[in-house]
Amino acid sequence: MDVQTFLQTVITTPSGWFCLAHSNGGGWREEWFFWPEQLEEILAFASARSNENVFFTSHLFSQACSQKKYALPSRTIQADLDNADILTLPLVPTVLIESSPDRYQGYWVIQEEVDIDVLEVLSRKLTYAIAKCDHSGW
Repeated sequence: MDVQTFLQTVITTPSGWFCLAHSNGGGWREEWFFWPEQLEEILAFASARSNENVFFTSHLFSQACSQKKYALPSRTIQADLDNADILTLPLVPTVLIESSPDRYQGYWVIQEEVDIDVLEVLSRKLTYAIAKCDHSGW
């Protein structure tokens, strides 16, 4: 799956602010793009930082600010699976990517869009059901 298809699969909110965080070892910076209008710019920006740590969330925001109060409703639950055994996950993710050698990210796309508070509860329940999963990201 190419990066564009991946993003279009896991970002399930129709529009909003997309955050791309990056670091070359000197601290983290957040760059903001409006989804989906700036998809090409997102791809170019991320590609140009192949020598940096680059992180994103599949959740969009109503403002260019990565605080929970600005998170928009979504259909995606994401989890940093860390050292989890991906063969024994309680639910098979819609998309599973290897983010670094032997470390994975899981994305579960659910049927209906839910507000961020409900999504947080679902995410917490899922991550705590997965042994060796990062429990801080929900």
